[in-house]
Amino acid sequence: MKDYTKVLKQKEKVFKKLLDNFKSQGISIIPPDTKTAFKRVEKNLGVKLSDTLGSFYEIVDGFSISWRSLLHNYWIKGANNIRFLSLIDSLDLGEGRSLSFSTINYIPPQVNLKGLKIFDTLDSSGNYVLIDFKNDETLYLYTYKHHLNKLKLNVQEYLDLVIVFFGLNLWQQYYLDDVTKLSNYYITDSRYKLFLEKIITEENTSKIQPILDKIDEGDFFKSTIDYVQLINERIDQLKQLNEFGSINKRTNYSVSLNDLMKAQEAIDTSLPKGVIDFYLQTNGLQIEWSTDNIHGAINLLPFEEIFGGEEYPKLNLDWDRTMHYPGIVLTGEEDDEYIEIANKLRPIELFEGDSGFVGFIVNDEKGLELYYSSSRGNIVKLPISFERYLELSIKLLGINGWQEYYIYGEEAMVGKDRVIDTINEVFPKFDIKNF
Repeated sequence: MKDYTKVLKQKEKVFKKLLDNFKSQGISIIPPDTKTAFKRVEKNLGVKLSDTLGSFYEIVDGFSISWRSLLHNYWIKGANNIRFLSLIDSLDLGEGRSLSFSTINYIPPQVNLKGLKIFDTLDSSGNYVLIDFKNDETLYLYTYKHHLNKLKLNVQEYLDLVIVFFGLNLWQQYYLDDVTKLSNYYITDSRYKLFLEKIITEENTSKIQPILDKIDEGDFFKSTIDYVQLINERIDQLKQLNEFGSINKRTNYSVSLNDLMKAQEAIDTSLPKGVIDFYLQTNGLQIEWSTDNIHGAINLLPFEEIFGGEEYPKLNLDWDRTMHYPGIVLTGEEDDEYIEIANKLRPIELFEGDSGFVGFIVNDEKGLELYYSSSRGNIVKLPISFERYLELSIKLLGINGWQEYYIYGEEAMVGKDRVIDTINEVFPKFDIKNF
């Protein structure tokens, strides 16, 4: 058995050297418990641990890793948490927690749920690796939306790969027995390939090369728009105005692949690539600016707030119970048609200073429809996609009233000025065909 304390510390040094802006919460390695505790766990499980698993827990009681790093200007993250006493934890973790078989959506054949226990906790809100003691310590990936998927790895192979990948978010997806049963909405981001290529050494080439081959054969996710660059370019154009006043900008760390995958499971459909691309670069966007007589603002919500609502930190990312921003999106005093839409709607942007917003619903065909409200009780469907909305918001830097074009066309007004005239004044090269 490996000296996990030593090998993990060495791996961390390698990552710090190879990855940019590497930040770690540290590696936690717990010394082995007493033999009495070991026997108590075996008695509680009603099984004798295999030599491999038994030897592992004689060396360490478990270990955890948590880190993030920049890779070619994209954030990439990793985490795992293996604990000996998790083997006797109840799988029913209670209301607000994600691990429960009461609503499981997919169970592979010949799985005895009573034999499953927690082996590795991959995050705080929904993904685990479980071990089946009734079936030769078989490992399963359990995802946010209650899918159970067999891993083509034994315990020793799994432990070896945790170290190779250093807990990279959802590296387990490459070892699923039947990937179609995981979700139709999981993506493989190009950052995985960048990451794998950058950390390959003579020691682990044989383990990683098959994955690189698989990525090359598949349709892995590639960034199509550099949103951050586009934002900076538009701001630079704005600053060329003689009457330029002020601007405030705030971007955030990117959304993790883990959360993007869970969101797609939560809404039971795929997010457009452009939307994924945006949130892989910045988790929402806040910009406010003004000239002598023109104002603009963007208030694209953080990803978890779209799916968790106004009180999302208290909801433990239970995205099936979205809060509807009382007083903004829905008060209950609107007409029936409005309420029917608002009950399904997830806001993506709120307009400061009034009750306006833009949000999307998932229609019966699993497509995303955008809706715009300029004032309480009024709502109209926008004839553009979610990703197109993001792109136009940035190209126009949220210039006041640009969404009104989709209601009134070229005659759309903000105050005494036509929206088109205002856009041409600030961004003279903007083509109306972009709408």
